[in-house]
Amino acid sequence: MKINGTQNIIKSSIFRLFMIIAACIYVAYVSIEIYKATISRSIVGPQITEAEFMQLHSLTNYSLIFEYGLFFLAVASLVVLFFIKSGSFKKRFMASLLVVFIVLWILGAILSWIFNAPVGNLTQPLLFPVAVTVCYFVVKGFRSLRNLYPKF
Repeated sequence: MKINGTQNIIKSSIFRLFMIIAACIYVAYVSIEIYKATISRSIVGPQITEAEFMQLHSLTNYSLIFEYGLFFLAVASLVVLFFIKSGSFKKRFMASLLVVFIVLWILGAILSWIFNAPVGNLTQPLLFPVAVTVCYFVVKGFRSLRNLYPKF
């Protein structure tokens, strides 16, 4: 029985590892942001106590760590691409990662609506991974054009 390219990429341990790590990091990030939004709504009036400020500041630092985690995961995916020899596997790997990041983006938008949290805060850490993946396809497209039309 022959396995097609999409099933092959999903069964790949590299892809599974990236998908699981990205999902775990994003779930932790979203949980912190939703909790921050809940705390912010509970603050009454223009005054904020020092304890509330310190709690929000700590949560912001934790969410920043997870945001950096997604950033480094995107960079790691590019590094992995340098070691993969198969061009078709690279394309399927990046396409699959793009789908995962877009699904997480949609999930963030839905969760922001459900929990009344800022949508920008929940989707912001996915901007860089999606941009890196899209840039990969743009560069591959330009290379394809250059190969098709050498005088272009």
